[in-house]
Amino acid sequence: MMRPTGPTPLAAAPLFKEQGARTPALPAPARIVASLWRWIASCRARARQREALARLDNRLLADIGLTRREATREISKPFWMR
Repeated sequence: MMRPTGPTPLAAAPLFKEQGARTPALPAPARIVASLWRWIASCRARARQREALARLDNRLLADIGLTRREATREISKPFWMR
């Protein structure tokens, strides 16, 4: 039986870029949206962590090895900064 030589139909295209890869091969717009979604999620996580840090008292800050000044510096960063 002879196989067609034209482009691979979308349904027959490999789902993953290479064998063993876990990231699906997405079209460029979908990769951009996925990347933006991950960035937003990480920004929200940083904001939540900084809010939690702001609620700690000096004793708890000392337990994790931070001074109030260091905590204030971290808390004052914008959500998009690491």
